[in-house]
Amino acid sequence: KFDPNRYVAWPGVELQNVSISGSTYFAIEIERLSEISYGSSTPPIIIDAATGHIAPVKATPIKLTNDTWIFLSDESGPSANFVDIDDFDVVVRESSSIKKLTPGMILVVRDNDAGRSFLEEEAMNWIVERDGSDQMNKSIQVRDSFRKAVQELGKDQFCLSKLRAVGLDEAQATRRLRLAYDTNHIAPQEKEEFLAVCTAAGMHTNDNDWKNIVLLRTAFRQAGHRARKLLEQAIQSDSTWQGVVETPAMVKISLSGMGSIVLAPIIDVLQTQVEVPVSRLGQLHAAKGNS
Repeated sequence: KFDPNRYVAWPGVELQNVSISGSTYFAIEIERLSEISYGSSTPPIIIDAATGHIAPVKATPIKLTNDTWIFLSDESGPSANFVDIDDFDVVVRESSSIKKLTPGMILVVRDNDAGRSFLEEEAMNWIVERDGSDQMNKSIQVRDSFRKAVQELGKDQFCLSKLRAVGLDEAQATRRLRLAYDTNHIAPQEKEEFLAVCTAAGMHTNDNDWKNIVLLRTAFRQAGHRARKLLEQAIQSDSTWQGVVETPAMVKISLSGMGSIVLAPIIDVLQTQVEVPVSRLGQLHAAKGNS
């Protein structure tokens, strides 16, 4: 429904309750990437010196065109998003499990940090509009303090025993140390686990810290919803990419304000998982030393 109170006929008049970031206008540029190649069926070994002291995560290797790979896990890292056709409209869906990915599906992969910056900006603006800039700063501070505290805890030779002492089992403790290096992760979804990890890490908390975490998670969900809608608008506006991925080849789509994403046809999904640093999940890796 059109609401005339949300529009103005001249510049300089502030709108109320309208997001101030991003834009409903976007420019789309399509770039064809390399065609399919019949390279090695053995995925490249992925390392990250910065997080080498953190236990890697078991991930599923997925082969794309041009002997390029992506590693995904249901435990950590970004979710697997794919392109689907719904009532003749192109939509972006999130797979509930890596096991449901099959050859021929078109993965949606973020190619740089611009997408992450877009989500961060949208989430922060959502909080500002709802509760003000002071609340935004508090939410960011709690998230960053928690992440840093757990990273520091991971450098302690007794970190696992400290986490077990506050009620976490071995798997939970190891996962928590890994997730501290996952930029897509905010904090545990359960309040009890959040408080327990804070205790183990020596991080002082109060009653508002958990509320700040919940608010921040909600804000990022709102931002993610808007990002998916903008992406759907972009890929619906120009069907050129459909012919490209059918060859099959990857397609890079550049969106104003959101960076670029790659539509990558799945060539193969390996059944044997491999160990990958959590910081390198969801990224494109060329098999020939360009990871």
